[in-house]
Amino acid sequence: MSKIKESIETKHECKNCEELKLKVLDLENSYKRALADYTNLSKRYDEDKIKIISFANEILITKMLGVLDDLEESQKHVKSDGIDMVIQKFKKVLTEAGITELNPINEIFDPISHEALDLVNGEKDKIIIVNRKGYLLSDKVIRPALVSVGNGNS
Repeated sequence: MSKIKESIETKHECKNCEELKLKVLDLENSYKRALADYTNLSKRYDEDKIKIISFANEILITKMLGVLDDLEESQKHVKSDGIDMVIQKFKKVLTEAGITELNPINEIFDPISHEALDLVNGEKDKIIIVNRKGYLLSDKVIRPALVSVGNGNS
């Protein structure tokens, strides 16, 4: 009778072992999913943080471009080595921040990177006058160039 009892207990223990193995597998899978979710959340957080910083920089730089415009305009009226030095330093800082100047004279008008101010005599759809420079931040137009476009009359 003891062999029968041992056999029943062994079968019962094996059944418990299988249940425990399944439970362990289920917990391991849950752990792996939770870890993957955490990793994805961490990556998304880092990407969002970079986007927010970039957006804040873009706003600040856009405001600073107006100051540069004023300095360049004052340079046209007052010849000063001090103003020249400040403008050069300002442009160097912008370049280091990834800002590229758009000076599209004689280019074909592109509504994405140019804003037409008016039509003037000149080759059709070519930019004849740049009234205000445009700027790119890492291939993104942060301020379109304000231009006068040729109307096709010479």
